Amino acid sequence: MTEAAPPLRRLQKDHALILLTAHEYLALQERGSLAMPDRHREHFVKVMRRANTWQAIVGDGSGKISPAMVEKSTLLLTDRQREITLQRKARAVTLVQAWIKPKALSLVLQKAAELGASHIHLIDCDRSQAMHEKTARIEAVVENACMQAYNPVRPHVTTGNLAAWLTAPQSEMLYGDLEAEARITDFSASAGSSLCFINGPEGGFSDAEIARLRQVARPVLLSENVLRSETAAIFALGYLCLQP
Repeated sequence: MTEAAPPLRRLQKDHALILLTAHEYLALQERGSLAMPDRHREHFVKVMRRANTWQAIVGDGSGKISPAMVEKSTLLLTDRQREITLQRKARAVTLVQAWIKPKALSLVLQKAAELGASHIHLIDCDRSQAMHEKTARIEAVVENACMQAYNPVRPHVTTGNLAAWLTAPQSEMLYGDLEAEARITDFSASAGSSLCFINGPEGGFSDAEIARLRQVARPVLLSENVLRSETAAIFALGYLCLQP
């Protein structure tokens, strides 16, 4: 049975959020119990120092959640007939992020997940770093950030290149530009539209890429100062994810 979602904040105080893969979540629903995945056991037992028995909300990353108990590293559904489906945000926000240095990229991934981005698209461009992170590592960073922020909807992560992304725009696209007249705080999204912020690497986009961006995306000023790539991404997402 799927029921309407209670305010998530009401559960946050006493229930830890545990995100599973779709396969793990289905197995838990079918059997009613599941061994805590190894990737979570160390975090909750050693880092968070959870006791032998504690309450949790278990989700599949799409917004489906179920109440559970954790007993000695085993997940137990408290009511196998009770599944809650959370409503997704009405407005999807995508971050298109050029590959940057590993530590900076991890920070961007974490904050994008915490702020509620729906999609993270990592791109190659003229000045980007070479693709350096394995998919499993990226997914782990995003998943852990969602759980710590109590965000039950895990952003979808994909990879590609800037040129391909710009050939088929599907949302209102913005990018940071020190020469832009309009500030990002002046931007107001069209009703019902999805949003996309395209963020360059250290050193910024090349002249050719900027010329192409100006044809399909809106330049916005983030700051009078030159920002690091990770600072620009976090600042822009923080504003866009709050758009009504």
